[in-house]
Amino acid sequence: MKYDDDLDFEEIKLSDSRKKTDWRVFLVIAIVAAAVLALVIFLIVNAGGKDRPPEDEKMPVAETQAGDEWPEQAESESAAEENDTEAESEVTVISSYLTTDLDYRPKEADAGDGIKTQFTEVNDIVTAKIEVNLRALPSVTNPDATVIAVLHNGETVTRTGINEDYGWSRVDYNGQTLYCISSYLTTP
Repeated sequence: MKYDDDLDFEEIKLSDSRKKTDWRVFLVIAIVAAAVLALVIFLIVNAGGKDRPPEDEKMPVAETQAGDEWPEQAESESAAEENDTEAESEVTVISSYLTTDLDYRPKEADAGDGIKTQFTEVNDIVTAKIEVNLRALPSVTNPDATVIAVLHNGETVTRTGINEDYGWSRVDYNGQTLYCISSYLTTP
């Protein structure tokens, strides 16, 4: 057998350098994998956990009535200190339901007919711009506010009341008191 000493020596050097390179690549991959795993665990633990509801499932923590005042932050903190608990000061509210007028009282109106929408008395002859649904109640969401009739352009009715706040009209249609959206009406 014939051996080439130089060739064998080069093959051994090449083989050793490959082993060192393979070991370094493995080390880098292991470090990156450990860092990614640590990040995932950190995010799971610190992302709010199971106790925090998703943003779209927030539940009200308190309800107030008209005239109620929201407690000051300092009162909440002192109450928490007395009870040896943490006060939670973050509250989400619908700003259109709030007022700074402490004398504000909601309108409590009842016309005696069970309808809370208040109408200003008028006596107008009106017709539909195109057509309009005439309903049993002034609402499009109440299941009892069924459509009784449809008023078409050219047909006239007597408008007996109008509500500027909510945009409803009360009309007399063939002896019945019905309701429709005012913006769909016009004078003939």
